[in-house]
Amino acid sequence: FAVEGPVCTLLVSDTDTSAPVLHHLPLGLQSLTQRSFQQRMPTPAQLETGIMEVEDAVMPLARLLPAHTLLATRDPLLRHLALQAVGGHAPGEVPAITREAIEALFERLVAQSSRHYSHQDPDLPPDPRAAAALLVLREILHHWQCTHLWLLPDSVDAAP
Repeated sequence: FAVEGPVCTLLVSDTDTSAPVLHHLPLGLQSLTQRSFQQRMPTPAQLETGIMEVEDAVMPLARLLPAHTLLATRDPLLRHLALQAVGGHAPGEVPAITREAIEALFERLVAQSSRHYSHQDPDLPPDPRAAAALLVLREILHHWQCTHLWLLPDSVDAAP
């Protein structure tokens, strides 16, 4: 799973031996931050708009995924957010991040968006693009019934 680029991509394989199938979500972080967040950190209303936009993109793909799909990523932004959700552990220290940890980080973003902080929570996304990535990740984990995000090791020639 990767969020970089004009669309989000997902590589799906039914088994260890089947050829993976590449799916694209009709949404990218730049378009989400422009349309829903207007290039700023989101307000509560903008988060709600973003949630609806992401749900419209992820729900059709949910029907195509095999049961018990594991969600894994090498995407640097998703890896960073996932590690922030568990207190910033070093990569490799935590191979899987629970949906609940991602949800708790997202709830902190929602709480911060409803207050007008001058102080940024260091564990929260620092910019609208990262906030959009957290929103996409949270919605995918929820709607695709994934219990964890598995963090794959960095690899130059690996697929998402």
